[in-house]
Amino acid sequence: MRPLACLVFAALLGSTIACDNPAANMTTRPSPTGDAMFPIPGNVGYVSVTAEATQAVRGAKGKKHSATIVACFYQPDGSTPMEPAPTDVSVKLGVDDGAQPIALSPSPGESKIPSRFASPQGEYPEGPQGKISAKIKGQTAELTFSSR
Repeated sequence: MRPLACLVFAALLGSTIACDNPAANMTTRPSPTGDAMFPIPGNVGYVSVTAEATQAVRGAKGKKHSATIVACFYQPDGSTPMEPAPTDVSVKLGVDDGAQPIALSPSPGESKIPSRFASPQGEYPEGPQGKISAKIKGQTAELTFSSR
């Protein structure tokens, strides 16, 4: 009888975990560049946030590497770059509320996306997560993201 009880308990636990709904702002879809996009509150569009490696660090075995944090903003259709581009874009990496914001500057890059923003080069995690903030059409929008 004991193995049956364990099996029933495992099935119940598994179904409870599987039914956990993600937060609305953590629902992702692929961006035109293949990265995950997150909906911006107020149905004003989408944003993708990634870490683009700038150079390989020899012998580096940690989770941080030399990279640039890049955010691309899209219209509500999810494929057209957001225009006008947002302003005052910044990210706070990690889940600590005390994290210092990192300012992102307009940087169209090779893709020539006018609503692409990038941080200064630094030691950032491969799959950044945290909060992104931007002023879109005069309104401040903030959302949680995870590119892991």
